[in-house]
Amino acid sequence: MDLGMQFGQYRIERRLGGEGALYLARDTERNLEVVLRVLGRGFSDPERMQRIVQRTKAALALKHRNVATIYEIGEASGAWFVATEYVQGEPLHARTDGYPLSAADIGGMAIQVADALIHAHGRGIVHGDITPSNIMVTPGGQVKLLNFGLGRELADDMFDWPDWVDGVRLQFVRYISPEQLYPREEDSRSDLFSLGIVLYEAATGRPPQDPRAELLQFITARVDFKQPEAVTRVNAKVPAELGHIIHRCLEKDLERRYQSACDLAVDLKNIMRPGAYSEL
Repeated sequence: MDLGMQFGQYRIERRLGGEGALYLARDTERNLEVVLRVLGRGFSDPERMQRIVQRTKAALALKHRNVATIYEIGEASGAWFVATEYVQGEPLHARTDGYPLSAADIGGMAIQVADALIHAHGRGIVHGDITPSNIMVTPGGQVKLLNFGLGRELADDMFDWPDWVDGVRLQFVRYISPEQLYPREEDSRSDLFSLGIVLYEAATGRPPQDPRAELLQFITARVDFKQPEAVTRVNAKVPAELGHIIHRCLEKDLERRYQSACDLAVDLKNIMRPGAYSEL
């Protein structure tokens, strides 16, 4: 879309970096800057679009300090769009960039994501695409979880088809839980596994599995997922308690994994109390 053009009640101001047709726009009715995501060719299927609309409308009810607000899902100029809060900051992967974060930064970020998931899961909403690119960190350190309601469906539309095997994109597979590879109802505990991958990377500077492997081999490895090398062995400065929390998130067996974001948040807050551990 051209800069300055009117798209429904939104005036396009500039294109944003990142995945898909993403724009900074001015909501002329609310006099507010928003992020406008225009849904592309992958959303032409009516049944799929109905799922997107239902999930996103449910996510409109999420009002939490750690969730980027969704203002609207609608249709204009022959295309569907989602308008969300414009969050100034940088995605988590820009902060890590292959290097470990401090224990304090990891714990603080994880607690905020867990709090966002408590709010969402309590309303029956599973994110489905917890990745560093969907975790935005403001200059003040506040975490905002992006793309509720879109999750895995949005992933289908982000990349060219050669990057896909059976509709699964590599970046998504990198953070997917083993059970998400099977056609089954979404489980909130899957979000906790994906968060465990994010935390493992934040603590060690590397993923628990080698993403350079052929995609089909990588998918098979995820189905057969076993506990990766201990966080504390990769980075001896990681507090043992934090390592234990991360590995519990990464349990393949759903019954051995954290059963709720609330349980995870309690453990994180316990180790984050003053004097509980030293910095990395």
